Amino acid sequence: MADYLARPGVGDRLASSTSSNINANAACRDFVFTGTAQATFDPNTSWFRDPKNASAALLRHEQLHFDITEVYARIMRQKLVAFSAKANCLKLQPAFNNLTKGVYAEWDREENRYDQESNHGLNAPRQAFWEKQTQQKLEALKAFAQ
Repeated sequence: MADYLARPGVGDRLASSTSSNINANAACRDFVFTGTAQATFDPNTSWFRDPKNASAALLRHEQLHFDITEVYARIMRQKLVAFSAKANCLKLQPAFNNLTKGVYAEWDREENRYDQESNHGLNAPRQAFWEKQTQQKLEALKAFAQ
């Protein structure tokens, strides 16, 4: 909870918000491709409306947002392995942008579906389902963990 340093904005109606991202980069050096993907959490833009009274369940809900981000960072790393086998360093950026755009779009849909299905963590059975499913995905993708 202490990692959530920001305060909600005037128009924010939610009880909390986790700001996470996938930082993906690609480069070619001497025509050798390298790609990275890192899940990040930004404490300076993440917040709880009422941190003193926030429940452990709400914190778990927010932490799962980061876990979902890590799932998609691993998917990105998995795709980068396949991408590196055929990467054309002369046309790197457009191809890399297409790859990341697709993963970012999937990740965004998953995050939105998570909030919708779990009702932002208020639907305990669906929250539990998402926690289990996300842990299974992390386990299935452990070869792409950092």
